[in-house]
Amino acid sequence: MSGRSTDLDVPTVLVLAALVAVFSYAAGWPGVVAGVATVAVWYVLETPSAVAIGHVALVGLFPAGIDPVPFAIVEAGFVALVLASAPRTARRARIGHTVAVLASVGGLAGIAWAVLGPAGRPLWAAAVASLAALAGGVYGLHRYGLVFVLDRRERDRTEPRRRQRESIAEPATAATERVGSSPPDADSTADADSYR
Repeated sequence: MSGRSTDLDVPTVLVLAALVAVFSYAAGWPGVVAGVATVAVWYVLETPSAVAIGHVALVGLFPAGIDPVPFAIVEAGFVALVLASAPRTARRARIGHTVAVLASVGGLAGIAWAVLGPAGRPLWAAAVASLAALAGGVYGLHRYGLVFVLDRRERDRTEPRRRQRESIAEPATAATERVGSSPPDADSTADADSYR
């Protein structure tokens, strides 16, 4: 199972246990069930599905709304899960992953706070604004991956082949293709040498 973000090392197991504990703190025994279900979904379908299912479980556990303190604690458990699920790559990549996660969480929390606090809108409006921002961010990352990453990878893969074909071609033919003129005729060069 190496290569997946669901590797069970000690820090990940501790984060999973903490996630079940924060669900239990927020909602008692039904929270334990929701936490275990979230962990099971994480193991089978990986992190994004677990975060989605966990939030659906929160809505089921608190249909009338949740107090801010238990909500913040459960959200901290989700953030820890996302951080623990980071790919085991070079240190700089892990730091970049951590910064991206914390910036995303901070941005989404800031949007929700702006809608709830200064704008005075209801909780559902904050949820819609956060989901809209999240959807826009995910789509932006998708487009970035298609346009910059995949196109660059394709270009990098085809460029060496093109250069190799040019180097294999006859030098006179390659020079003709680059300049756009015909190569000097060998007979006319010999004739010119004979007049000297």
